[in-house]
Amino acid sequence: MLWALALQCTALVLLNSAGWKPCRCTCPAIEGKVAQRHLRRDPLPPSVHRSTPGQRVRNPSGVHSDCFIHNKSGEGGIMKPWAALLGVLVFASAAAIASDKSDAMAVVHQWVDAFNKGDGKTGAAQCADGAVILDDFAPHVWQGSGACATWYRDFEAFVAKAQISDPSVALARTHHLDVDAGYAYLVTPATLSYSKAGKAVAEKALVVMTLKKGASGWQITGWSWADQ
Repeated sequence: MLWALALQCTALVLLNSAGWKPCRCTCPAIEGKVAQRHLRRDPLPPSVHRSTPGQRVRNPSGVHSDCFIHNKSGEGGIMKPWAALLGVLVFASAAAIASDKSDAMAVVHQWVDAFNKGDGKTGAAQCADGAVILDDFAPHVWQGSGACATWYRDFEAFVAKAQISDPSVALARTHHLDVDAGYAYLVTPATLSYSKAGKAVAEKALVVMTLKKGASGWQITGWSWADQ
């Protein structure tokens, strides 16, 4: 994934700036510098690296010295890799959350696209079994096994009775999307557009949706539609 490549590049840049010179690198930001240096293999064991000629310093990371060689001396030099590592971990956490948010929103958009195409089967496939739905037409609550498929059948009956045609949903800019430990909580404005008696109608609403990440990816576990 792109974020994983960015993580690798960031880690190498941080370690490079902390004084650890990699022998091999795929990061464009520092590979030019590495190409100018032909660092020889250090025969020291994995827990040791050379800081200056004749001086041996414990390598707290345990990385073999033929991977990273520290070429700076001075007080506090040993702590720099730890600071770099902390930066990498923070970046990794942020990247993972960003990836989860993107994946969760992709499922939301797949559901919207399916609804707009009149494809209830594909829309229901985005839902977890046992989802809970609240909407503004009777019976207002759907829950349990097959709730999303049942909701869609009831919606089709509702629009036919109300002489509504061409319904479609458009999501506005998300108010917020919280992702934590495999669960997501989305709040976003939406607009339902349709035709009735030959006239175009647009209804504003607020959608609250929950999702859960399982073995097969993200699935919708519930949503509510509130007219505005």
